[in-house]
Formats: sequence, C-alpha cells, structure tokens
Amino acid sequence: MDGITEPVVLVLGHPIAGNPAQFALERAFEGLNLSWRVLSCDVPHLDLQRAIDGAWVLGFRGVLLDQNLVHGEVDIATVQSPALTNQLVAGCDLYFREQDSAHWSAVNALSLFLQQAVKSDAAIEPASSDLDSPGKDPSDEPSSGDGPQAETIPAPDLLCIGPPHTSLVDLLTPDTNISPIAWASPEAIRNANIIALTQQMDLDNWPACDEAKLVIDLANPPNAVEEIQTLGYQVVGRETIRIGILRECIQRWTAENPDIEVLTEAVEEYLAL
Repeated sequence: MDGITEPVVLVLGHPIAGNPAQFALERAFEGLNLSWRVLSCDVPHLDLQRAIDGAWVLGFRGVLLDQNLVHGEVDIATVQSPALTNQLVAGCDLYFREQDSAHWSAVNALSLFLQQAVKSDAAIEPASSDLDSPGKDPSDEPSSGDGPQAETIPAPDLLCIGPPHTSLVDLLTPDTNISPIAWASPEAIRNANIIALTQQMDLDNWPACDEAKLVIDLANPPNAVEEIQTLGYQVVGRETIRIGILRECIQRWTAENPDIEVLTEAVEEYLAL
C-alpha cells in the first residue's frame, strides 16, 4: 500500500440487480485512464437518505441513484437530513462534491439530458444500434457549470402522455398539452413535435409520422421502441437515457468527457449476458 486512496463512487438501486451502471462506469474510467472504483448497493427507499449521508461521511466522490429510487415513493417523515431533503424531493439522481462544500451538490441528470435531447432534436436521426440511441447522441455537447438551460417549448409542440414526471418540469409551460392517462387522440399526437411518455401505451391508434417528431419514453417498463420507430418517429428511449445520465455523472465527478461508444458498448455487452 502506498497510502493513496483511489476515488470511489457509489451506485444505488432497489433492486440493483440487472443495472449495467457499474460495469459501464468501470469501462469508461478505464478508457479515460482514471483509477476510479465503483461500488453498487441495493438500498430500499426508506434507507435512501441514510445511504446518501453515509456516502458523504465515508468519502465517496459521488453517488448515482437508479431511476427506480428517484421516482419511487419516499416517506418524507423518515428523512433526517434537512440539507438534502429538498434535493431528494426534487428528484435529483446525481450527487457530487464541490470544493469547500459541507454537503453534497446534486442535480437531476435525467432532466439535463432531456433538455439536451430537445435542444438537439433537429439533429436526431432514427436509431441504428442495438440500443434505442439515435445516430447523434443528444449529450454530445458536454454540459458545463450548472448544466444547459431548459429550452422553452411552445405549448402546442410538447405533448405529455401519462402521470407527471419530475424530470419533465423544466420543459413544461403553463399551456403544455398534457394527457394524464395513457391515451391521447391521434390529432393531439399529430400536432405535437415532441411527445413524452410516462407509462406504457397502446400504439394501435397512433398515426404514422411523415415529419420530424421526437418521442421521449420515460415509461417503466418501457414502451415498444421499435414499433414507435416503425411508425416514423424518432425515439429517445431507456438505454439512450441511461447512457446520457452516465456521461453526465462522469463529467460531474471527474471533469472528463467519456467516450459515448465505450459506454454504449459496455451497456450492450452487459445486457447481452
């Protein structure tokens, strides 16, 4: 031992099994020649606050929460740390250290990625890989500072189908067209340029798309991405989002830009096992 402690980051989920984040992060760190380590732990919602506080005390460099923890039900009465309570409620999934800070800094990496996806919508092309990622990754432009600012989407252009999702807040306007159930009229779909799905859809009545329209699938379990693409829509789905979040994590933790291909190949390899 030379007395030097390798930086360690923590991935939390419930369940954590089947999550490729640790595998992909390790590959990305290796590709950047960084001696960083990754640990993964299964933590139930009620213990989430204590786990995040414990990671700070133990010197972890960062924490990533799986989306099943971020958007699961949390009993606020059990949250013991006022400094982080608002961050948890706001749906933050990425925690990182800033110089001279007395507690975690946190952002909603999913929300930042969605803002980038909307901003680069015109450049997105249909998926061509085994994952659902478009030909041009929406996060190709690295974020800086507090991340990109949300695009202001005219109300008729954005259609949200399903229950509200915290990561969509920065994309909404007071007049955004919202269908709170898993159904929207073919006319509403036809009039939208961006469609956000937060639950599984019956696609039988969806109109074919003959122009550039972006579908963001936040449903869990996910919708049939291939079927949506067959109708002519451009899709940002679960795995594209996962890779975008992982890239944001590495940028926040290390100030380095990981190779998207390395992350994509690692996720594909893990999911193929």
